[in-house]
Amino acid sequence: MAAQDDVVFSEDSINKTTNYNRKDLYNWKLVTNDFMEASKDLELGELLHDNMFGLFEAMSAIEMMDPKMDAGMAKAGNVKRRKPLSFNEAIEKKVLPWDSITAPDFITNFDHTMACVVTWLEGHSLAQTVFTNLYLHCGDDPEQRPSSPELRAFVVATLKLVDLIKDIIAKASVFEEEDFQPLTYGFQLAHDVSEAKAMAGLKEAEDIAQKQVRSTKSDIDSQEHQEALGVSSRLKFFRHFFLALSFLSKQEIADALRHINSAKEQISAIRSTIKIGKAAEPGGNILGFEPMVNQRLLPPTFPRYTEIRTKEATVDYLETLLDRLITAMEVTRLPTYISALEFFMEFGRSSPCVLSRSMSQLLYSPLYPSPQNQAVRLSGPLPAFQDLLKEACKSFIAPLALTVKTPPFNSPQVKEGVETFFSQWCRPMALLIQTFGHNCARQRDKIPTLLEELAIAQEEADKLDTMLSTLYLSTHHPGATELPGPVLYFSTWLLYHVLRLMIRYILSGFELELFSVHEFPYLYWYLYELLYPWLTTCLHKADSHLQEYEQYVENQTKTQGKGSKKKAKNSNKNKKPRPYVKEITNCQAFSHICSGYFKLLVALKKQKKILSPDPSFESESVRYSHRFAPFNNLLTPPSMPFSQYWEVYQMSVHQEPNMLYLGAARDFGRARQLFESVAAIGTPMLDLETIVSIAKKNLVACSVLSKDSARKVEFEFEAHKTFPVIKFV
Repeated sequence: MAAQDDVVFSEDSINKTTNYNRKDLYNWKLVTNDFMEASKDLELGELLHDNMFGLFEAMSAIEMMDPKMDAGMAKAGNVKRRKPLSFNEAIEKKVLPWDSITAPDFITNFDHTMACVVTWLEGHSLAQTVFTNLYLHCGDDPEQRPSSPELRAFVVATLKLVDLIKDIIAKASVFEEEDFQPLTYGFQLAHDVSEAKAMAGLKEAEDIAQKQVRSTKSDIDSQEHQEALGVSSRLKFFRHFFLALSFLSKQEIADALRHINSAKEQISAIRSTIKIGKAAEPGGNILGFEPMVNQRLLPPTFPRYTEIRTKEATVDYLETLLDRLITAMEVTRLPTYISALEFFMEFGRSSPCVLSRSMSQLLYSPLYPSPQNQAVRLSGPLPAFQDLLKEACKSFIAPLALTVKTPPFNSPQVKEGVETFFSQWCRPMALLIQTFGHNCARQRDKIPTLLEELAIAQEEADKLDTMLSTLYLSTHHPGATELPGPVLYFSTWLLYHVLRLMIRYILSGFELELFSVHEFPYLYWYLYELLYPWLTTCLHKADSHLQEYEQYVENQTKTQGKGSKKKAKNSNKNKKPRPYVKEITNCQAFSHICSGYFKLLVALKKQKKILSPDPSFESESVRYSHRFAPFNNLLTPPSMPFSQYWEVYQMSVHQEPNMLYLGAARDFGRARQLFESVAAIGTPMLDLETIVSIAKKNLVACSVLSKDSARKVEFEFEAHKTFPVIKFV
């Protein structure tokens, strides 16, 4: 069909036209026969090119009526190509159970709806997932809701659940377009019903189903009992799941945990009664669902086909989600900033879903002290969060400006400088927490921007430390109480977080498989040559100053009148162990294991066992600069230029391969010893056993290569995403 008219009307002007019919605006002419005649000489695959018909028009013509591209077409595989029924049409034709619904039909609708909810949480749109359920199109109109009590309660509760999840994820704001689609496409979410009333409806339907369970309990293997059990367990699970999310959003942890445990108890019953649900109808449709009903609501470029999760996979997902919500609640028991940061880093590495990631953020009360508080981390500093940062800095290195209440550290100038510094610090440190709430790929995208903000904070920290050192030197005189010497307190604390973030940036590249094997040498070199040694030095500096400060406190205690000896004995008994021994040992171990990989890779490249790009088509210096570009803006540590790496590489490559393999074996052996000693110091890290095993295997492999360097090897990342196992091919 083609339309031609002397006047061009916009869509809006046509919609606003009330006095004219659309047919009166156009002169329609059938051109099918003319088109077929004109195109009969074209070969298959040939396109017509004209001044008025170029590539853009050709692509549009190809996309028309393509199921994957054209919103008006049915999805691929639907042989019947029938027109999808709308909600009102389905009611008129009585294809939806309304006044009553059988247990298999309800279980079918429930299971597929939850599968759609899970698929929505994986980044697909509501229009292609949850709202393919025609029952949910009733919206805020009570008269359009089903009469069946269990179905009516489930429909209303599902709409409320969508609204609740959307609100939780929007408040946390740690999602991207690949994680979550918040657009509701104008669908109403039962705003006329309160949460309490919706839960009361579910409870009433659950009681009805429970009576049926009790009445058939005499024969637990009967079909009737299993059907009643399936309906009851699903209604009970949904009610407890909803209430758990609702209580968590209000930070009421005890009630939320009780409902999560109750929901988990229903998982086994749901899993055992999945088969009671009906299979899909001919054509792939499921009772109550129209996969293509909302296609016209989607923009032309939106993905047209969404693969809904299977029922079994949905149950597994929900069970895992409940466990992750329990894990997310642990953040409420973490007293310090650094412990919370460690939690978010580890929690993010497990690739949790967007809902559990968002909930963990909302449960961190220093940034969200009340459910009504939205994105406070970006709108301004919170006094509680600012005090938490002060306490974190104080426990890390004990700055005199925060610990000593005598002149000059109690002067208004010092107080103002400290307050200004921490008020400026709130935003980047809150963003640091938020960054580790995103998925792993987005974490890597956001770290460079965060490093830019930390670079500005480094300048402020240097200024504050310089002022404090100047005051110390100008007021300190012989005979005064011996204070610990001036140290770059705030700069050291800031450097600690910067170095950890730099290390995380490089390691995330390994986890996301962004690097080629020929890039590994300078990546491991940067870690062992710069980042881990700097982090070790930073921790040593903080450790030594803490000891000096403890000695200062002990000296003060001795000078306090009577009973000083008794107090001194008690202080020696209660002397805290050095807090950074374990972390320092970890850093040294990681430095050695990275050094081992570097030497191993140099030997492998020298023997041409690693494929490298043709030098005429690439520049290693350009790739090096690109990989470490986010570090260029930092004051400390200074970025390592490619020339420095190349100098070390050339010195290493001149050694014999067997010597390099022996050096790598020694480094892996030393790393293993250090990692094993960590367990004796304190609570070991989560993947300690895995890394120790990798170090042992690589030690053996490098020892074998030092004697038989002709053997071919490959890197296997199955055990660990960052540190591969060397395997012989």
